[in-house]
Amino acid sequence: MREKFFTNYFIEKTFLECYDGVTDLDRCGKSQKTAAFAAIYGMGISGTRAAIALPIGALGSFIILSRNRKACITGISVLALLFLFFVCTNIGDDNQYIRKMRSAFHPSQDASYQLRVDNRKKMRELMIHKPFGYGIGLSKGDRFYPKERMPYPPDSWLVSVWVETGIIGLVLYLAVHGVLFAWCGWILMFKIMNKRLRGLLTAWLCTAAGFYLAAYANDVMQYPNSIPIYTAFALCFAGPYIDKRMQQNKETELKNEQ
Repeated sequence: MREKFFTNYFIEKTFLECYDGVTDLDRCGKSQKTAAFAAIYGMGISGTRAAIALPIGALGSFIILSRNRKACITGISVLALLFLFFVCTNIGDDNQYIRKMRSAFHPSQDASYQLRVDNRKKMRELMIHKPFGYGIGLSKGDRFYPKERMPYPPDSWLVSVWVETGIIGLVLYLAVHGVLFAWCGWILMFKIMNKRLRGLLTAWLCTAAGFYLAAYANDVMQYPNSIPIYTAFALCFAGPYIDKRMQQNKETELKNEQ
C-alpha cells in the first residue's frame, strides 16, 4: 500500500511541476524527471498490478480535460503505445516485473484474477438478501465481533463498499463521486481562465481519477490515500475564487507598473 501511495505521489508531483498549460517535458528540471522515472520504477516493483491503473487513469482523464491539441495527441499516443506494448507484444517477458504488469492486460489467463471472480460470484449470492450490506466497518471484521460477517474477504475498495453498504450504498457512492468528478471537470474546463492554475488543478484531479480506477482492483482508499483525493475536489471547487483573486492581483500589478 505504501509503495502505491508514494508512486502516485511522485506522479502527481511531477505533473504539478511540469505542467504549465501544455505538456512540455523540456520545462521540467532534472529532479522532476528523476521523480517521474522513479515513480514508474516504483510502480513496477510494487508487487501489484493495480498500480498500473494509476498513471493510465490519470493520463486518460488528462486527455479529456486538457483542452489542448498537443496534450491530447501526446496523451493518446502514450496510451496507445502502452496498450500495444503490453497487449500485442511479449517484449520484456524475461523481466518478472514487466511480465506481472502485462498479466493485468490478460485477466482471463491470470489464476489470481479468476479466483477473485469466483469469490465475487459467491459473495453476490449472499448479498442478494442484504441490500444495505453487513454494516460500516464490517467488510473484514478484524477489529469487531459481529453476529455475522462476509466469509469471503473483499479484494478491492469498491467490493468493500458493496459488502458494508449493499447495492444501495454502492450505487449511491458511485453516483456521488461521479457527480463530483463531472462537476470538478466542468469547473476546470469552463470556469478557470488562468492556464497555470487550470493545469495544476487538472493534474491533481486526474491523479484522483487514477486512484478511483485502481479502486476496482485493490483497496487503495485506505489512509492516507484518501487525503489527496478529497483535497483535489476541494481545490477544484475553490478554483474559480482563486482564479478571480489571481486576476485581481495581476491587474493590480499592471496598474502599479504604469
